[in-house]
Amino acid sequence: PSGPDISTSVQVEASDDLKTWRTVVNVAPIFRLSRDGQAIGTSFIEFAPTPIRYLRLRSVSGAELLSMTDIKVQLRGQQKTNPLQWLVLNGTAASAPAGVKDAIAPKNTFVFDAGVPMPISRVNLTFTDANTLAPVRLLARREANGTWESLQSETFYRMNVDGGEARSPDAVLRGGSGSYRYWQVQIDERAGEFATKIPQLRLGFVPARVVFTARGNPPFALLIGNAQVESVALGMDSLVPGNQTDTSLAPALANFDLAQAIRRAGTQEKIVDRSAEKRQQWILWGLLVLGVGGLAVFALRLLKEPKKI
Repeated sequence: PSGPDISTSVQVEASDDLKTWRTVVNVAPIFRLSRDGQAIGTSFIEFAPTPIRYLRLRSVSGAELLSMTDIKVQLRGQQKTNPLQWLVLNGTAASAPAGVKDAIAPKNTFVFDAGVPMPISRVNLTFTDANTLAPVRLLARREANGTWESLQSETFYRMNVDGGEARSPDAVLRGGSGSYRYWQVQIDERAGEFATKIPQLRLGFVPARVVFTARGNPPFALLIGNAQVESVALGMDSLVPGNQTDTSLAPALANFDLAQAIRRAGTQEKIVDRSAEKRQQWILWGLLVLGVGGLAVFALRLLKEPKKI
């Protein structure tokens, strides 16, 4: 994490008896670049879970020998990871501000549409060219005409390192107040011109997990979209008894394609629409107010009429 600048690649090997070695990672780039008190780099090598007793790091042919003071190993069982799903978006150049005379479109500013508001927790950029390093400012908004909310600033990179390629780690989204659909990326002009080489935006999110018991004959329909419906969800211990100890009761997975969703009018089942009840209540209250108002007007007219003796 500190020391002189380095740029090299290593090979990770494993053994059970110090005699036979197997390759775990063929090329793992390790680098550190610093300037004016700031530094970027990577010294973390991740690989698929595998039983390892002895670990060996070898310098890739032609690469500089890596000088180390210590090494730390993190067990997979100790690593707390979320089941992230990734959405890769292609962006467009931001247009000039509307309603401003002689306005010029901002440089290195790109807009991305996720399709729906999503609770994003990780962000990254994929550059088209290698050896690209760029300070970036991230903004987001929920509605198309909403105000852009500044989230945070990050530095993303894609570097060639002695036969390997190193990319910036996924940035943890710290700012924000909810889910966003539209994203804006502002790249520092000192990083160069990106007008014809718009980077891809990678958004990581934890998908919603729905577990239900199947009763009756399939296919089953998942009804979504009514914000007025109250939750009747049960805990997993109630829904799947013994779920913590009996792996045979583990829930099966099913995939749903939102592109194949059908509207309420296309279903034959009777759906309790709480929003309809709310509308009916407002209509009744409105009729009551109108009735009272009519009686008041009638009473005023009677009071204004001259009395005959």
